[in-house]
Amino acid sequence: MGGDPQALRRLLTTARARARPGDFPQLAFVQRDKRGRHAANRGLAQSDMDILLGRSIGTYGPIERGQNAPEHLFELIARVLKLDHQEWNSLWRYAVGKEPPFALNTDLGLDVAGSWRLLVDATSAIAYVNDRDWNVLCWNEQVTRLFDGRPVPDNMMRWIMLDPHARTVLHEWDTYWAPAVVAELRAAHALHPESETLAKLVADVRADRRAGPVYEHQHLPYVQPQADAPRPLLHPDPAVGLVWVYVCGAAIFGSPSARLMQFPLAPVDADGAPRPLPWLRAAGRRASDTSPERP
Repeated sequence: MGGDPQALRRLLTTARARARPGDFPQLAFVQRDKRGRHAANRGLAQSDMDILLGRSIGTYGPIERGQNAPEHLFELIARVLKLDHQEWNSLWRYAVGKEPPFALNTDLGLDVAGSWRLLVDATSAIAYVNDRDWNVLCWNEQVTRLFDGRPVPDNMMRWIMLDPHARTVLHEWDTYWAPAVVAELRAAHALHPESETLAKLVADVRADRRAGPVYEHQHLPYVQPQADAPRPLLHPDPAVGLVWVYVCGAAIFGSPSARLMQFPLAPVDADGAPRPLPWLRAAGRRASDTSPERP
């Protein structure tokens, strides 16, 4: 088991110090000492945490010092202390040595910092940012050119799976695009069953004559874009025409499941077939049995 007890204690003591005892009616009966401990909302004591967690006195203190605890207590602690997304991730890393099994706030991933627009505008590849539900938040001029006078879709997953235009632009849609993308949709819906947008999208895909069978028979294990396999794209600009692109998705820290999507052109050989690119690997590091295969 990993973890960092010292960092855990700093994280939790800081969070306790900023909490306001007056915000918790359960603590109204707690006696304060003559020095005014907790007066003027000076933070929570470890014994206060025991009360707020509904546990016996002396339960919380050892957890803060790094003692093993049932994992369900971490969610209770995080909600009492109003930890944000980054603190929630740090709590699990410091206490357990792994990533949290779920997001504390199910609305995360629907808002993205505006600075990502600068990155989208700066890239020469087709690029856009989508939120957790695949709503398109911003895009660059290359995306505008791809739609050739049509409005950029509000939801990129809905366009890919249901719009006839997508089945032309995304060349060989049935083979290269739909199976991988629908795998992502199924995984996202399983992770966020509370999302009305995803639920409606899944229902519409299942009801569609062409997309429905792809959804029902999907077997790929993908839950993220696979950047190692180029896909064919038929650009509406005759000067571009049929090209191969890589689907490169980058997670946006602080906005779980939101992504920066970029589609750089793949290099091709004399016959127009995409040339394989070597995997990037630190100097001196040998490929292991579990490493991705080199093309």
